Amino acid sequence: MAQKATKAVKTVKSGRSRLVIKTIHKGQATTGLVSGQFHLSPMIMKVTLGNGGKLVDHYYFDQNNMYMKSENVWYKGKVNQKSELVKQLKRQLTASGNAAVLTHLKSDLKLKENDQTYTLSYKGVNPAG
Repeated sequence: MAQKATKAVKTVKSGRSRLVIKTIHKGQATTGLVSGQFHLSPMIMKVTLGNGGKLVDHYYFDQNNMYMKSENVWYKGKVNQKSELVKQLKRQLTASGNAAVLTHLKSDLKLKENDQTYTLSYKGVNPAG
């Protein structure tokens, strides 16, 4: 599954994504969320970022325009499609940023399947995790 995911992620052009990251460090749990819909050519993305309910930001990208809602205030601005923010969000939505990590963790991953989804989970202390 890890090898198939690593290959498949390179061909993704559009889709929906929901990435929940729960980290426990010294007994303190932190949960992060990146979810959204995207189409890469032309670039249109709708993204929600959250960190355990304390902060939720909403981003809408329409080619070179960015709309952002943070703390109930909307902002509009221009954005370069090659900016670090756009690159990072693309990597997270398409999972390409995480695909390479799968090969390092494949022996520690737990696979859960149902009719339409595969869920890989990891629990451990591997620095790649």
